[in-house]
Amino acid sequence: MKTCKACGVTVENRLENCPLCERPLKEVTPDYERDYPGVRSHRRYRILFKAVVFLSLAVGAVSLFIDYISPSQMLWSYLVVAATLYLWVSVLFALRSSHNVGLMVLVQILGLSGLSVLVDYLTGNHHWAIDYVIPGMTVLGSLVITLTILVKPMHFRDYLLYQLVIALFGLLCLLLLWFDIPIVRWGYYASGFYSAFTVLGMFLFADRKTKHELKKRFHF
Repeated sequence: MKTCKACGVTVENRLENCPLCERPLKEVTPDYERDYPGVRSHRRYRILFKAVVFLSLAVGAVSLFIDYISPSQMLWSYLVVAATLYLWVSVLFALRSSHNVGLMVLVQILGLSGLSVLVDYLTGNHHWAIDYVIPGMTVLGSLVITLTILVKPMHFRDYLLYQLVIALFGLLCLLLLWFDIPIVRWGYYASGFYSAFTVLGMFLFADRKTKHELKKRFHF
């Protein structure tokens, strides 16, 4: 491609001079635009992912084997397997729901509560998971959603359902008191009160459209 600096015309044939002013044409390098978006290869990440999966399976298998050939009172290999599974579930949910704070918080509440109960059971069942972790995680999760709503008030409806589910989980935990499962009871009273207060606040501060949507979903 040739161009004339005087006239500004572009010539794509074999002419040596400008057809308008007959001045010498100068060769220029054309700027080609990319016709397709750049594609990044994920091969390296796939290999890393497979390596981490293999390492996780190896760690779990070795832990179970060592625990089997040298048995002890505490089944520590189950803790390793449970912790590995929990980390995988957390990472996968974080990758798939990176913009969904409510779902991530709900999964962490259920996952950490279940993992702590398992750890407590395998280490002698001292009731610290049931007495403190479950009500504490419920209050903490609900507080995180509340702060998220305050920071992002425009996304109130997006977090409303998760807030309600966590609050209902806190109220359902009060059933453990009915069966006299927890030894320390004040945490469940605090969790139940905070959950009920949260549900009340949601209905008080929700707009008319949100209230109508809640009534439709829960049929009341």
